[in-house]
Amino acid sequence: MITEPMTAGNSLPRMLVLRQKFQPTPKLDLQPTVLWELHAMMRAVRPWMTNDTGIGSRGITKEPN
Repeated sequence: MITEPMTAGNSLPRMLVLRQKFQPTPKLDLQPTVLWELHAMMRAVRPWMTNDTGIGSRGITKEPN
């Protein structure tokens, strides 16, 4: 915490503007991936087992509904 006024001796460091350019992400084909994962899960789950499935949207943007 700065408790004294800013002077030449205690000024903030020099700052630069930085811009990043990322390659566009490839189009995602979600249906085959979801079907593959569900099929794998169905082979592993037995009737007496309890299953909890979670989903997230990290990294998925501007996809059609």
